[in-house]
Amino acid sequence: NLIGENRKIIFQFLLAILFITLGAWFIKHEQTELGEVRQVLLSSKWQYLALGMLVTCIYLVLQGIMYKMAFAAVGKNIPLSVTTLLFLKRNLISIFIPAGGVTSLAFFTGEIEKTGLSKSKIHFASSIYGFVGILTVVLVAVPAVIFAFIEGKSRSGELFGLAVMAMLIITLAFLYHSLIRKKHVYALILKFFPSSEVYLEDIISHKLNIKYLGLTILVSLLIDISCIFMVFTALKCLGYPASVLIAMLGYLISVLSLFISPFMRGLGAVEVSMAFILIRL
Repeated sequence: NLIGENRKIIFQFLLAILFITLGAWFIKHEQTELGEVRQVLLSSKWQYLALGMLVTCIYLVLQGIMYKMAFAAVGKNIPLSVTTLLFLKRNLISIFIPAGGVTSLAFFTGEIEKTGLSKSKIHFASSIYGFVGILTVVLVAVPAVIFAFIEGKSRSGELFGLAVMAMLIITLAFLYHSLIRKKHVYALILKFFPSSEVYLEDIISHKLNIKYLGLTILVSLLIDISCIFMVFTALKCLGYPASVLIAMLGYLISVLSLFISPFMRGLGAVEVSMAFILIRL
């Protein structure tokens, strides 16, 4: 246990050094860009800038609430302060690690474990959080992309991205169903990882609270709406023509690009895709 704790401390130290190094490199490398950003902010409409900051704060609280509801769905009440901090930590690290949006869900479980929750339940709740996040984006994207396609503001690429996300949801649902029924997926995992049987049994024994699962979905929808409003506010802040449809497509296309190429997070792919769609619109 002592060795494990030391490894954890060393890993966190190395991670901190990595973040500080990357931060210093970014500031040095992007001095010109940062100067331009400062000028843009100074010339922007402060009312919308303040509104955007307020929406961002609401967004962060909603993320904490979503995590809280996901943990409540597996039967554990976690303080909002802990779940909000968990989101902030995972969101930061997801920028620097491959497929960060998914792999970051395995990090920073220490604070949650102190509440008496097992690691399997923590990962199960985190999986619910991740799955619901994908689900609600698709629920919002389907009518938006179809309407935009009819209006001529969307192309086949957006429909393809939406289809990929829909297939991902169906695949994850199928895998989970097969696992809890102890069918093909369960047998396949045991074949290659026999020692995981106890862990799998722990996951299967978890009973989902449908009420809190529904609340998780509701909060996730509110998060998507707040993100769309952020894009709308940013456009208004800079004096660009803005509409709810344009803001919605800007947000949704960036999220679709993230799911299609998850390894590109932090390398500018999401920002480029959003800029591209906004310029085109």
